[in-house]
Amino acid sequence: MFIIRLPLIDVGVFAEGLVEAVKSGKARAVGVANFNADQMRRNRRSPRKGRRSARRQSVNYSLLRRAAETNGVLEACCELDVALVAYFPLASGRLTQPSDSMARKRC
Repeated sequence: MFIIRLPLIDVGVFAEGLVEAVKSGKARAVGVANFNADQMRRNRRSPRKGRRSARRQSVNYSLLRRAAETNGVLEACCELDVALVAYFPLASGRLTQPSDSMARKRC
């Protein structure tokens, strides 16, 4: 899977090359990371044969960062049949460490 990680670029510039990579078997699919809902909708179709340009969307998502639920990204993923993939699902380890009160009890 090829992933476009920065939504700051014009994805349309890369769309033809990405379609060719998928058609030639060099990649099974294309994904994006950190796109907002509007960017996902704008770039949902590749220029050829109506193929979907993105199969997955990676976002910083965890119990501490749940913006995807309220900023329209999760809704856009459902609408466009794009998998939402969380990076930092354990909040860089903050969700795996005991709280201060638990740590004091062990001492």
